[in-house]
Amino acid sequence: MNPFGDILLQAAIKYNGLGMAVHPIGFGSKQPLVAEWQNPPVLTVNDLKLCFEKRGDIITGVGFCSGFMSAGLCVLDFDENWQNSLEHFQHCWPELAYTPIYSTAHNRRQMIVRIINLPDSQTVTRFRRNNSIIELRANGANNVLPPSFHARCNKPYCTGDNYYEWLCDPGDLEFCEVDLPSLKTWLSEWGEIVEEAKEPIPETPANIGTIDRMIAGQEAPKAIETARKMVQEAQDGCKHLALLKAGGLLGGFVAVGVLEYDKATEILREEIDKKANVADYKLAYRTIENGLEWGNKRPFTAEKILTDKIEYAQQQDNNKPVIPPQITIEELDKMDLDSIGTSLDDLMTTDYPEPVWIVQDLLPVGLVFLAGKPKIGKSWLTLQMAGAIAKGNSFFGFVPPIEIPKIAVFALEDRPKRLKDRINKQGWYRPGLPVTFFTAQDFRTIAGDLRSPLARDALMLFLKKQGFRLVIIDTISRACFVDQLKNDVMAEILDPFQSFALNENVCFEFLYRTLLMKG
Repeated sequence: MNPFGDILLQAAIKYNGLGMAVHPIGFGSKQPLVAEWQNPPVLTVNDLKLCFEKRGDIITGVGFCSGFMSAGLCVLDFDENWQNSLEHFQHCWPELAYTPIYSTAHNRRQMIVRIINLPDSQTVTRFRRNNSIIELRANGANNVLPPSFHARCNKPYCTGDNYYEWLCDPGDLEFCEVDLPSLKTWLSEWGEIVEEAKEPIPETPANIGTIDRMIAGQEAPKAIETARKMVQEAQDGCKHLALLKAGGLLGGFVAVGVLEYDKATEILREEIDKKANVADYKLAYRTIENGLEWGNKRPFTAEKILTDKIEYAQQQDNNKPVIPPQITIEELDKMDLDSIGTSLDDLMTTDYPEPVWIVQDLLPVGLVFLAGKPKIGKSWLTLQMAGAIAKGNSFFGFVPPIEIPKIAVFALEDRPKRLKDRINKQGWYRPGLPVTFFTAQDFRTIAGDLRSPLARDALMLFLKKQGFRLVIIDTISRACFVDQLKNDVMAEILDPFQSFALNENVCFEFLYRTLLMKG
């Protein structure tokens, strides 16, 4: 049973309502589980429900066919070295500041835009500049969407950190428009064209998505025969890729109970032995073994996902460098050791100053985090709180501040119109309140990506000069392009703000989007 099936289905229905040509994605690949996915008609909501009802156990994601099938919606894929290319792109295209962005399973970035008057001839074009790549994915391209899982490297099944995630509010997706000539001109000036598809790639009998459909229909003999053909064709071109797919897919048959493990191994051994003249025969066979190893692991197991995340965290901890002491052994030997630490008597008899509060018992000086799942109401709550504090009113029963602070709201996922509409609905506006809003474009003008020490220093200098004492950043994922699960990286980014806040009596409130799958 797929515990994420309902989440994926609801996402597919939502995207369908936005005009996307949506289709389900099978495990072990990023390929669609429906035939003719590049051609009309688009799947209806009932079609999607039927797909999930019949094939739910092997559906790991939701994709869409970009281009004319989806009313001009196309994807800009920021692939290798994406941080530099995305930052440069956003600087040059401020009008696209609010278009939806999401992270892939490789923690790279993809952006969805609507191209006006998209010609049928525009398919997929890849541009390279030094080590950075931007791919324009238009007509006939298959694009995986959040909250899908993704087969990373030679692991056909989902793991805890192997998913796509929106970096904006998924409940309010608005696609910015751009004209193709201007976009392609900019891309051509940014880098050279390294690959351009003339026609959409048709689905072939040996396509990985075809085999996935056979698995769904429990058509074991036909699926096995198709896998045999894939191995036989491994001599032509990308032999290792074909062998890996065949091994992983046969392992998939094992996972869903269509095929015994020994039988799958036997099939692969027979076919590879027939091709003994493959140059690196041993490497090819190890690739098959890897595919079977991962294919034999049953997907969609909550315990497996949790275990993977724990193992990953432990591995990260083991890889951390050891921090040496700040003094040498010789210096320690000469010190008055009684001066190090605080005795219990001193601790209990010392009068310590009370913590400084922006709002008593609610918002202290320092860093505050408001975390929750997408669409749970974090931005609404924070906006209501800012209004109450600015007016000197109580909030959730907490005593109003004696001194009303100057408030900065970095609304990095909202447009001014939406902010205005929300404030009107909440009904707290009156002239002269000490609240200033900053958009994503304003934030990039002031600071930029907070991974940069220069950006952090610029933001703190701006806040100090402007005298803000309550700073709301909505959300932290829009302020720094980094994996927020990497505690050491996030600590490096946030530590300077903690010191600044304590020295300047400032409260930072960071809005943090938790993972959709964590409940």
